Amino acid sequence: MVELDGRSYIVNTPTENALSLLDYINQFMVDNDVKNRKGEVVQFKVSLASPIWLLIIGIGYMATVCQRIMYAVAQAFNIADCSDQQLLSLSKIARLPRKQGSYTTVACTATATSAGVCHITPDMVAKVEYEGTEYTFNPIYAVDIAAGASEEVVLICTVTGPVYFALGAITELKTATEEDVPNLESFVSGAPQPGSGVESISSLRTRLMTNEAISPLAGASQGLNALDGVSKAVVLYNPNYDSSMILGGKTVPPKKAIVFVQGYSDKIAQEYYRHMTAQTYDDGTARHQSYTMENGQNFSMNYYAPVAVNLFIKVKVSSLLTAERKLEIQRALQALSNSREIGANYTTAYLIDSMDTTLRYHEILDIKVSTDGVTWSDSTAFNEGNIGLIAPSRVSFDEPVSEA
Repeated sequence: MVELDGRSYIVNTPTENALSLLDYINQFMVDNDVKNRKGEVVQFKVSLASPIWLLIIGIGYMATVCQRIMYAVAQAFNIADCSDQQLLSLSKIARLPRKQGSYTTVACTATATSAGVCHITPDMVAKVEYEGTEYTFNPIYAVDIAAGASEEVVLICTVTGPVYFALGAITELKTATEEDVPNLESFVSGAPQPGSGVESISSLRTRLMTNEAISPLAGASQGLNALDGVSKAVVLYNPNYDSSMILGGKTVPPKKAIVFVQGYSDKIAQEYYRHMTAQTYDDGTARHQSYTMENGQNFSMNYYAPVAVNLFIKVKVSSLLTAERKLEIQRALQALSNSREIGANYTTAYLIDSMDTTLRYHEILDIKVSTDGVTWSDSTAFNEGNIGLIAPSRVSFDEPVSEA
C-alpha cells in the first residue's frame, strides 16, 4: 500500500485493474447515453472472445506494472520498510551515515620525575590484554608534564570495539620504539570507556526514524552520537538567566551547556557548533577542542568524559545453571551496558525486559543492581554524566539450593 495526498493505493492484479477499468467504461457509457445501432446503451462484458476485453486486460497489466513501480519508489523512501541497501543510501542523504564503530578510551594519570619535564606524544604505546588478545593504546594528544607534577593522559585503542580491563591494568607507557619514556615516574590507568562495533542496520533504521524535527540541543546530542569514534554523547543546557543548575554532577552557570562524550573524534567541536552556539562549561577538568571555519573564525569548546560506574549485578534464577549458561547471561548483560545511554539508570525492570525480549533467558526471576557489591536495590541513582559498566566478573547468581 502507498499513501499519496492522504489516500491509500494498493497494488492490484492485472485482472482486478481490468475489471475496474471495465466498470469505469460501462459507467461512462451509461452516464453519456452512448448507444449502439439497436438503441441500447453500450455495455462491454468479460469474454475472451471479445477484442475489447483482451485490450482492457492488457491495459490492466500495464497498470499493475506502474503500480509496482510506484510502490517500489515509495518504499525506497520509507525508512521503516525500505531494504537494508536503500537504508544505507538514505542515511547518506540525511547526513547520518552508518557508524563504523568507536574506539575504547581510558583516562590515565601520568606523573613526571623531579628531574625534568615529561613529554607525552601520540606515537607512544601502552598495551593491555583482554580475553587472550593484546590491545594497543596511544595517547590522543600530546601532554607536557612539569617536573614532579601529574596530568591526565587519555589513551585510545587502535581498533574499534569494546575492550574491558580492570582499573589500574595499564601501568606502563613506552615510546614508539618500546623504550622507557624520559622523565616518566608512574603511569596508571583509570576505568576504560568501552568502544562499540559497527552500527547494526536495525539501530541505524531507528536512529533515522527518530531524526525528525528536533531542537538544536537534541540535534547536537544526536550529531555527536553519529560521529565515527564516538560511542555515546549527550549535551545538557542550563536555560536559566540568573541561577546555576546541577547537570551531570557539576554546577553549570546560566546559559551554558555541558557536553559529555564517550570515545573520541576530531570533529566534536565542529559538530557541536553545527547545532549550538552556547558556550560550554569548564570547571578546570574538561577536555578541549577547537574548530576553525573556512573564513578563519575559530571556535573552542569543552567536553567531559562521562564518569564510569562499575556495576554489580545479582541474577536470581529458577534452576541450577551450567558454567556455559552463566557466561552467556553475563555477556548478554555486558552487552546491555554497551548500548545504554549516558545518564540512563539501570533498573530491575529495564534489565529483565531487555533480557526477556526473545525468551532466551526464561530462567531469570529477578535482577538486582549495586555499585559496591554490598547494598542491592532495584535501580541505580545516576546523574546525567554517569555511565554504567557491567563486566562478567561482577555478575553473580542466586541459584536454588540443590537437594542432592
